[in-house]
Amino acid sequence: MGADSRSSAGIYVANRVANKIEQIDDRICMCRSGSAAHTQKIGNIIRAQLNQFRTMYGMTPIVRNAATLAHNIIYKYKDQLQAGILIAGIDDVDGPSIYEITLGGSMLKQNVCLGGSGSTYIYGFVDSNYRADMTEEEGLEFVRRAVQLAISRDGHSGGIVRTAVIKRDGIQRSLITERDFVFGN
Repeated sequence: MGADSRSSAGIYVANRVANKIEQIDDRICMCRSGSAAHTQKIGNIIRAQLNQFRTMYGMTPIVRNAATLAHNIIYKYKDQLQAGILIAGIDDVDGPSIYEITLGGSMLKQNVCLGGSGSTYIYGFVDSNYRADMTEEEGLEFVRRAVQLAISRDGHSGGIVRTAVIKRDGIQRSLITERDFVFGN
């Protein structure tokens, strides 16, 4: 997963180093776009529900469960919430998976998902450069380049690039500061 770090309120930058990638379980992350307040609350609810599931049943939650929780919340309150969410992770049932929960609450399982204002600028890049057989290093570089491209084109995207690589043994996070950005090929 990858995201920029700019959180804005209208024309003002409210936080230039916001963390839009939130860990909601040992091997599941949520990437947030839309209202920070709405998406943070949804993340807290999902995290609590997954912890409750783990405690009650003694089982590790699957990614689909987390995505379904987000879908149920966003769909139920679609007229009140401004929240677009990506849920990604790896589990023992479905393996690696990623789900997009749209502003209206639709839940879509995809091979690659984009969200947020900067995503409109990088669909062509993603369509041209995404391959299902990428190595971890190639995938990480692909995500970094895509987010940097979105930052370079979208006035509401900015800050640093945060990434999360989700593996069976945990989540590895990294970041790239603006001075290390590489644009072009």
